Parts: sequence; structure tokens; C-alpha cells
Amino acid sequence: MLTGQHTQYLLRQIENIRKGERLHDTPEDAELFRSYTDEEIANILAWISRQDD
Repeated sequence: MLTGQHTQYLLRQIENIRKGERLHDTPEDAELFRSYTDEEIANILAWISRQDD
């Protein structure tokens, strides 16, 4: 579950996926995360972390 997670934890996981250090369901996921800027990822994660379960 992503909602309510700490932003820094989520950011660390996405960075690891982007670098190929963490595998996800499909290889396309890493490419998708790479297509966003760091600022876009930060904004998305800030929004997710504020959502209720």
C-alpha cells in the first residue's frame, strides 16, 4: 500500500528501481519512472503520502 507511506521511503524505492537495483513486476516500470523528472516524482510522492488509506 502506498498511501500514508513516508515520502523518503517511497523515493528511495523509486530511485532503486530507476537504477535497476530493485526489480519490479515488469522492466517497463523502470523506464516509466525514468521518464519523470525528479521534481515530478517528488510531487507525486508528496501527494500519495498525504492520502488516507
